[in-house]
Amino acid sequence: MGQRIVDSVSPWILGPAVVAFAVAFAVVGLRLTRGRVAPIVKDGHNEVAGYLFAAVGVAYTVVLAFVVVSVHDQYEEANSAATKESAVLVSLYRDSMALPEPSQPGIQAAIRTYIDEVERNEWPALARGERSEPARDAFDRLERTFRDVEPQTTKQQIVFAESLRRLNDVSDLRSARTIQSSSGLPGLLYFVLLVGAVLLVGFSFFFRMDHGGVQMVLTSILAVFIALLLFLVFELDYPFSGSTGISPEVFDGARVTIDGLPLKPS
Repeated sequence: MGQRIVDSVSPWILGPAVVAFAVAFAVVGLRLTRGRVAPIVKDGHNEVAGYLFAAVGVAYTVVLAFVVVSVHDQYEEANSAATKESAVLVSLYRDSMALPEPSQPGIQAAIRTYIDEVERNEWPALARGERSEPARDAFDRLERTFRDVEPQTTKQQIVFAESLRRLNDVSDLRSARTIQSSSGLPGLLYFVLLVGAVLLVGFSFFFRMDHGGVQMVLTSILAVFIALLLFLVFELDYPFSGSTGISPEVFDGARVTIDGLPLKPS
C-alpha cells in the first residue's frame, strides 16, 4: 500500500499535504486544549512537565534518527548495487572479447538483451515492488550462454574464470537490488513512529505560554519538523519508487559504453 502511494503520488503533492495536516493538528489541538488547560496549569506544572517532555522528546528523537539513517543507508545500498551491477556488466562484455570466437556473439547479445530488459521491464516492476519475469529470463539466458563456452588456451581459461566470477557478482547485485526494492520498514514500526509523533506534539499542548500565538507557532514548528522527517522516511523506504526513486540511468550509461566498444578486440 505504502509503495503504491509513493509510486503514484508526487512528493510535491504528498509533502505539502503532510505539512498541512501537521499544522492543522497542532493548531486545532492547541485551540481545543488551551482554553481548558490554561486555567489549571501553573508555572510549577510547566517545570515538572518540561522534564518529562524533554525525556520523551529525546527518546523519540533517537528512535526517529535511527530510522532515518537506516532508510537512507538502504537507499544508498540499493543505488550502489545498481551502479555496481551496470559496471560489472560492462566488464563482462569486455571479457567476452577474449573468449573463443563462437561464444562471443551470443554472450554479447545476451548482455545487451539483459540490459534492455532491466531498463524497459524490470525498473517499472521494481517501482511497484514486483519482479520482472522477462528480465529474470534474460539473465538466465545470459548464464546459459556461459555454459557453452569452451576455452581453448590458457589465456581464455583465465578470462573465462574471471568472467564467471563477474557473472556471480551480477547475480548477487541483482538479488540485492530486487530484495531492497520491496523490503520496506515493518508496519509496526510505522505505527510506533506515528503514535509517538502524536503523543509528543500532544504533550506540548499541556504547556502554558502567556502569548497563545507564540505557543501556536512553536507547536506548529515542532509538528512540521516531525512530519517532514516521517515523510522523508516514507519516501526513502522504497528506493525504486516515485520521482525520488533510483533511476535506471546507470544501465543506460552501460549500454552507451558497450555500444562504443568494438565487436572484437583490436
